[in-house]
Amino acid sequence: AEKTACLKAETKERTLKMFLLSQKHIVYTDLLDVQAGCPVTVFYNPTNTVLNGKSEIWFRCSFNRWTHRLGSLPPQKMISFDSSSHVKAT
Repeated sequence: AEKTACLKAETKERTLKMFLLSQKHIVYTDLLDVQAGCPVTVFYNPTNTVLNGKSEIWFRCSFNRWTHRLGSLPPQKMISFDSSSHVKAT
């Protein structure tokens, strides 16, 4: 039973990493493994999304599946960086 639980946890972790890497052309972070309480920079490429061509892009986030007692975090305006279409927020 312990071996099965270990294999299941490893499979779940690999699947999550594969999903995150498959989405990297749209949204990604500077760290693959984000830790609670640590700042993280989120990068977003609006080119092939509904936000393509918008003058402003805002990042809204929360934790605990939006059910935390203190509510969600305040929205942050994403800023352009480099000469690409990508934007970022920290």
